[in-house]
Amino acid sequence: MGGGGGPGAYIDGIVIQGFRTYQFDFEGRGITEVGQVWADNPIGTCGLSQSSTGILIGPSASIHAHQIYISAQWAGMIILGNGAESTTDLLSINSAIVGLELGDENYSGNINVANAYFNGIQGPAIYIGHVNAGYHSLRTVMTNAMTAYNRSPPYVQSAPGIVTNIGLGSLGQFSIASFQTDLPNGTNPFQIGAFIAGQGSADTLAGITFP
Repeated sequence: MGGGGGPGAYIDGIVIQGFRTYQFDFEGRGITEVGQVWADNPIGTCGLSQSSTGILIGPSASIHAHQIYISAQWAGMIILGNGAESTTDLLSINSAIVGLELGDENYSGNINVANAYFNGIQGPAIYIGHVNAGYHSLRTVMTNAMTAYNRSPPYVQSAPGIVTNIGLGSLGQFSIASFQTDLPNGTNPFQIGAFIAGQGSADTLAGITFP
């Protein structure tokens, strides 16, 4: 692991690269305040480890960040806050197998992102791993997946058996006010059968042919 944080900590202006596990690992019950951080993995030097993760947020932990930059990781960011919502003004994940993982079989992952950019993600840009996971964003852009890797949808996927409610309000788990992908106009980026349209889903699904 590279760097870490815990409740009450503040970090800013840090670049960590080349670790085969986690570049940043945030643990503990509480919030870490984050300015600008960058997690990198120089593939040409040490190769892309299948365990390399840009940022891990552990159970009951969360971060409130200004800018997060992640590049060349197996998993860009994994959030296991279990209901403790993380926030960031900017999330940029470039060149990863999986972009953002929200939860696993034991813990949910929840994040509110003002602006998110997923570029060159070979697998799912966003992967929902828990029934109580949540993703809300003002603007999310997913690019250079179809063009660079001939990647076909879905770009947003779920673990087997998990269904996520697109929308706002008390039942809303996934919402994007402005959503852009590199898919042809009207193409559905969501895994069929794993996402349902609920109240307040109109902005997220604008221009998308959704089943």
